[in-house]
Amino acid sequence: METPDDTTMRRTAPRRRGYSRQLPMNRFRAFGFWILVLVSAFYAYGALVHVLNIVGLSGFEWSSAPLKWKSLDVIYLLLDVTVCMGLFRGLSISILAFYSAGLSQTVLYTRLRSWIMDVPDAVAITPDQDSYLSVLVIFHVTALLLVSFSLWVKAGLTAGHPLDT
Repeated sequence: METPDDTTMRRTAPRRRGYSRQLPMNRFRAFGFWILVLVSAFYAYGALVHVLNIVGLSGFEWSSAPLKWKSLDVIYLLLDVTVCMGLFRGLSISILAFYSAGLSQTVLYTRLRSWIMDVPDAVAITPDQDSYLSVLVIFHVTALLLVSFSLWVKAGLTAGHPLDT
């Protein structure tokens, strides 16, 4: 009698009326993988935005930007590249970079928004740009929740969790 290896094992859905199909455990793994790929893509876009800021192609001259904006551009460029490359490749340092970037930007764009907005008139933020910061808060909170869920599912599946049977 042969025993199936873990690549052929399937998880069955609870028996209810209308359930006749088995759900492969690999779908949970695939879901987590695609969350990480999607988050990596968004962080790659964020890195591109920071590069465009630094080279002066984003609507304001970087040399005339306040020092805090320059510092944040460089810091978040490094974090975004680390997150993008590391999440896609499965590096653990990317998890630290992801949570650092996501949590700090959420705090910056909520509790410290007035500090971010306190700039000279030459580089003042328009109301549209201010509302974009609110969109970024929603993005970061959503990304934090999705990646946390993905990591929780992955940890459960690799630690002999009952879902892995």
